[in-house]
Amino acid sequence: MTNKSGKGNLLSETLQQLISEKLATGIELAELAGVSDSAVGRYVNNEGQPKFETVRQWIRHHPEREVKLRLAQALTAGTPIRQIWTNSDLDVNRDGKVDRFDALRAMVMAFQNLSETLTKVEAAIQDDHINNDQLTRIVPDGYQAIEQIATGLRVLSEISQQPASRRKAKPLRPVDE
Repeated sequence: MTNKSGKGNLLSETLQQLISEKLATGIELAELAGVSDSAVGRYVNNEGQPKFETVRQWIRHHPEREVKLRLAQALTAGTPIRQIWTNSDLDVNRDGKVDRFDALRAMVMAFQNLSETLTKVEAAIQDDHINNDQLTRIVPDGYQAIEQIATGLRVLSEISQQPASRRKAKPLRPVDE
């Protein structure tokens, strides 16, 4: 599709592909972002551009990882923004927010998984039960663990930069007997 200036739009093309591949529907996208299905139709037909918040809502709330990834790629194409996608959820305790505990726990789990994998690889190399092709297939798992740890560190950094939301505790007063 082209817009009035004759230029194609990657986001519009991505939406068209997602709908034609039955990974998303216009009605579903409208509900996720709180816009009308006719507005989604305009975005699909490259007759208008969604607000950033609309696309953010699609990425955040769509149940399909593939849809999230492709929308994020379309949104950030041509920008210096680098995306890191992990298979782990940082909300470890499932309380609806990511806090220090969640970030630390996710990093500990990633370290443990990486350590276990490397220990198994080390044993297989010592026993000569692994070849170069098998080693090559392990490398992406190592990178994924490193990305999970880096993501956790960024979350901790962001959290530490936020002002404390708790008030100072009031000193206890002696109770008269």
